[in-house]
Amino acid sequence: SKEIIEEQPDGSLIIEIQGYEEELIPRILGQGNQAEVLAPESARERIREMTASLAEMYGAASEV
Repeated sequence: SKEIIEEQPDGSLIIEIQGYEEELIPRILGQGNQAEVLAPESARERIREMTASLAEMYGAASEV
C-alpha cells in the first residue's frame, strides 16, 4: 500500500494510506486512541461498529 505522511502544525500527523479496508482496519485499531480515520466514511463506520461491540463485550457500552 502507498502512504503519504503530512505533519500538522500541532505536531500530529495525517497519514494517507491507499489499500483495502480489510487490511488497514486492524492496523488502525492497533493504534488505539492515537489514530482516527478521517475517510472514507465506510471505514469510519466499520471501526465505530467494532469498537461499540468491544465496549459492549467489556461492559462499557453505557460509556460509549
